[in-house]
Amino acid sequence: MRPTGVTVIAVVAAISGLYGLVGALVLTGMSSISGGVTGPMFASGLVSLGFAALSLAVAYGFWDLRQWAWPLGIGLAGVAVVEALLRYVGDQTSAFEVALVIGIAAVVARYLFTADVRQAFGRT
Repeated sequence: MRPTGVTVIAVVAAISGLYGLVGALVLTGMSSISGGVTGPMFASGLVSLGFAALSLAVAYGFWDLRQWAWPLGIGLAGVAVVEALLRYVGDQTSAFEVALVIGIAAVVARYLFTADVRQAFGRT
C-alpha cells in the first residue's frame, strides 16, 4: 500500500511537471518568435522541459511505487536546491524563496528516508 505522503508528493510532482511543461513550451515558443532558437530563452526552455519531464517521471514512479523513483525523488529534491541557489546568485529570486525551497526539499528528503517509505519502495 502506498503511504499517504508518497501520494501527496506524486500529485504535487504531477502538477509541477504539467506547469513546467507549459512553461517550457512558452519559453521555447517565445524564443522562436523573438528571432532564434539558440538564445538563452530557448536554453532555459529546454532546461525547464527537462525538469518537467523529471517531475512527471517522479509522479508516475511514486504513484506506482517503482523502485527507481525513490532515488530519482531524492535527486530531484537536491537539484531543486541547487537550482534555487543558482537563481539566488543570479539575482533572480529572494532569500525567502530559496529558504522555502530548501526547507521543502529537506522535508521531502527526510520523509523519503523514513523506514515505511523506504520499505514501500522496496529499499532496506
